[in-house]
Amino acid sequence: MRIESLRFTWPGREEPALDNLDLDVWPDEHLALVGASGSGKSTLGALLLGFVQPSAGRIQVDGTDLGRIDLASWRQRVSWLPQKPTLFRGSIRDNILLGFPQATGQEMDAALHASGAEELLGGLPGGLSTLLDEGGWALSAGQRQRLALARALIRPADLYVLDEPTAHLDPELEQQVASRIWSHLTGRAVLVTTHRVALLDGADRVMEISQGRLAAQRGPATPGSWPP
Repeated sequence: MRIESLRFTWPGREEPALDNLDLDVWPDEHLALVGASGSGKSTLGALLLGFVQPSAGRIQVDGTDLGRIDLASWRQRVSWLPQKPTLFRGSIRDNILLGFPQATGQEMDAALHASGAEELLGGLPGGLSTLLDEGGWALSAGQRQRLALARALIRPADLYVLDEPTAHLDPELEQQVASRIWSHLTGRAVLVTTHRVALLDGADRVMEISQGRLAAQRGPATPGSWPP
């Protein structure tokens, strides 16, 4: 994926959320994009999924402008974890399998382990059959996050866009899950947007975004190497 001179301004705002952004994402690269809240990380995810269109510049996938690609087919190639994921009324199993209902038991186990959700299920008498209300509000924010992450990880995809995947987790669990995410997605293109240091160990490249622009780059990441 090649992003060239990308610019986007949200309606009703004067300052662009992204301003002349250039970025390449390679087929098997693990890329971490770091920055404070409001720096443009989530906006980039919305553009990559085609939820909004660039004000200027372009996004290319395999040499073709994203605007010329059928969005439904493109989204089948992308697994996305939004910053505020949603759970639906139904069983935990149904929620995880939402985007990939034909997943095998082995694929389910791998996704549960990578997301840290297997520990959560061990404390629920119904396990995967546990019923959730709309939004999953009976669970804590960290528990909801792990289930949504499992849903994103179970899908086979060419590109994984994970927005703050370890949000709401305590430091010890966050460190474990961060390591498992990179291991689970070995050989896949991954773009993680975060401001949390735990996710940076294991990334091939770490790039900082500030006020919609790339401000610095380091790679490969090493523990404690970011922030500078």
